[in-house]
Amino acid sequence: MNIMQGDQYNLVFDLTIDDSEIDISIIDKIQFKVGDLLKSYSQEGGEVTFDATQKLFYFPLSQEETFKFDNNSVYCEIRIKFKSGIIKGTKIGGIRIDFSAIKENLWI
Repeated sequence: MNIMQGDQYNLVFDLTIDDSEIDISIIDKIQFKVGDLLKSYSQEGGEVTFDATQKLFYFPLSQEETFKFDNNSVYCEIRIKFKSGIIKGTKIGGIRIDFSAIKENLWI
């Protein structure tokens, strides 16, 4: 996956736990780290949203946030806190960041 500096959209995460579909009812909170951005999901709210039908998490990115990414790559990391108190983390890997010569926000 590539992101260009200045992009604005949702990163989509499809999470599994121990190779099984995620059971959202046993999750207390999930932290998503993309580069220096830290956003969270919980059933009470948060910046990251969950589509229960498709079982996907949506991590919103603004133009301002992606302009701050270095023109190399950013790493993704996730930490899940279960209602039982157990916390599991995993590194998802890197996302390539493409340089943008245009540094102005594009407002629609």
